[in-house]
Amino acid sequence: MTDSPLKPLNGRLICITRAESQAGDLIASLTTFGASVLAVPAIEIVAPDDEDTIREAVENLARYAWIIFTSTNAVDRFFDYMVERRGIDSIPAGVKCACVGSATAASLAKHNIAPAIIPHDYKAEGLIEEFQRDTAALRKAGLDITGQEILMPRAQKAREILPEFLRGLGYDVVVAPVYQTVPATLTAEQIAALEDGADNLDAVTFTSPSTVRNFFTALENASVAPLRLFEKVVPFSIGSVTTDTLVQLGVARERVIEAHVSTTKGLIETLQNYFAKR
Repeated sequence: MTDSPLKPLNGRLICITRAESQAGDLIASLTTFGASVLAVPAIEIVAPDDEDTIREAVENLARYAWIIFTSTNAVDRFFDYMVERRGIDSIPAGVKCACVGSATAASLAKHNIAPAIIPHDYKAEGLIEEFQRDTAALRKAGLDITGQEILMPRAQKAREILPEFLRGLGYDVVVAPVYQTVPATLTAEQIAALEDGADNLDAVTFTSPSTVRNFFTALENASVAPLRLFEKVVPFSIGSVTTDTLVQLGVARERVIEAHVSTTKGLIETLQNYFAKR
């Protein structure tokens, strides 16, 4: 039977590991293109252990030159704190925003915020390049950014490359956890489906390093060998940092299919293109 050209994922069973609270749009898109979806949330999004830093920050937002958002989760949780503490979802005039990519920018647009910086490379390294260029231009114009404050609402655990680099430029950076990811508990039905995955699954999608790490941990805790699963099932990654995490855990790099653009839309398009050829 030939797959319909309008349903490029017909007959494919795809496992998604995104948190249940965020999986709706991805599930809807995959099913629209004909896929069957096995939802195995590897993570849950919960409040950070320390909420004092972000609560103090939102009370004093006017002091910051920049607010940098590195995920849609960070945007959503930041404005939750804004509404909780101040009863508003807007930021003071004069405070500029930067974000890592189009999905995060779309989340900011819901609050009528247009980021001043969106890098072409949708990760911390892209923001580093943009801030390096911006800071050099300011200093060439005789303006000194030393001591200016940057607020980074983000996950409790995240790479330190961006705040460390910005501090090296002379900024004072306040890292404010607004959420953390914790491992989700798999059901017996999910475990059974993954145990049979090599025969039934076509792909597993990963949208962050934490989904990778927690998926592997959950399988190992259920006595399911993740590396054996990926001998036949194709892992799809949303971006290079997520890919690197898969490789660090033992998946051969050539086995990982990385989204051509580091967004959910890019991941779905990459799935379609891959399976259209098979």
